[in-house]
Amino acid sequence: MDGDFADSGIPAAMVTKYLAEHGVIVEKCGLYSFFIMFTIGITKGRWNTLLTALQQFKDDYDKNQPIWRILPEFAVKYPRYERRRPAGLMPADPRCLQTRITWRA
Repeated sequence: MDGDFADSGIPAAMVTKYLAEHGVIVEKCGLYSFFIMFTIGITKGRWNTLLTALQQFKDDYDKNQPIWRILPEFAVKYPRYERRRPAGLMPADPRCLQTRITWRA
């Protein structure tokens, strides 16, 4: 680890949008990290919802499913991404402002 960004990666904003579309609330989101807060009395069902959503996102990402399948609400709002696929969609360089602004919106 030398402190540089890798050539590819999954931005936290993409995972956060996916989780939101699957009923999981993310409290804070950075470029490549997100924070989910649970209370002490969290049920196994809520944990299961989170783990299932994360596993499904990984499966969809690994299969390089089109954005309209992974994030249908996002695809409706931003149709230019509808047919694109997540692998390689997001540059690792955080200076790509337009892409970051779109995903964070």
